[in-house]
Amino acid sequence: MGSIKRSTARITSASGSVTDRRYEFAEIGKHEDVDFIAGDWMSDYNMTTRGAAKVSRSSAETSEYKHCFLEYITSALESLNARGIRVTVNAGASDTSRLHYVPVDVIAAKGLSLKAV
Repeated sequence: MGSIKRSTARITSASGSVTDRRYEFAEIGKHEDVDFIAGDWMSDYNMTTRGAAKVSRSSAETSEYKHCFLEYITSALESLNARGIRVTVNAGASDTSRLHYVPVDVIAAKGLSLKAV
């Protein structure tokens, strides 16, 4: 990852739901002069429905994270990698561990030098 070369960090935010534009996150990564993107995919409604679904089903049957987030992040990975942009998001709902490993696998498959922590 690249390092910040100026004395101030430039931060922007992104949010998403199933009704938002899918590629806006990628557009920020391609065109905005930023160091960090903070993303919010967790509405109260989403947290409640994901938590209830996890309780009512076995964890092996479902992944209770914000699935549309994967479309957002996957479309932006190459730009984030090339420009050294760091990302922090809250899209895991009640299954943060599973959400962590899906982008990790995509990053590895694409051969990018990003790391997910």
